[in-house]
Amino acid sequence: MLVLSYLRLTFSFANAFFITLFAVHAEKNLFLTSSLIALFFGIKGITNMLSRIPSGKLADRVGCKWPIILAFTLLTIAFLTISETGNVYLLVVSMVVYGVAHGMRAVTEWSMLGECAPSEAGNVATAYLSTMFNVGAALGAVVAGALSTIFNIQIIFKLASVIIFSGVFAVNFTKKSQTSTITKYTHRQ
Repeated sequence: MLVLSYLRLTFSFANAFFITLFAVHAEKNLFLTSSLIALFFGIKGITNMLSRIPSGKLADRVGCKWPIILAFTLLTIAFLTISETGNVYLLVVSMVVYGVAHGMRAVTEWSMLGECAPSEAGNVATAYLSTMFNVGAALGAVVAGALSTIFNIQIIFKLASVIIFSGVFAVNFTKKSQTSTITKYTHRQ
């Protein structure tokens, strides 16, 4: 639960940087039109939605750890690309990667919660993780606004990529669930 809390907080914190500052960055620094900026958000949302079912199937096959590592790695790459490019085509690719990684992360985090939380505490665990996301998003938006008075937005997106990348290491602190241990034991016999 601690690792899941950290993952939710870091993603929602960095995601708030994106939500708060991307439109400003795209309009002021990249000189993109409002309709193109809206299209970028739409691309991110659609790929987020479309990636969820395949991500769930992937998590069922290989477990939750590797899809989360992949999702946080892809998110890191997306933030770095957004911070460095003004090319519309690269931004489209970044939005696709961001959306896919966001969907993959969400599905595997909830799957991991199902594996680690006892069934009698499932509702409380779900509410707790939802709250962690909201706390991270609120703090991230405030910090993004404060940082934007000191740093340019590209540096803030680079900072977000470092924050997100820490999730790759945090996943390694998860313990194997008892169900997977039981399943491995029964398959040996």
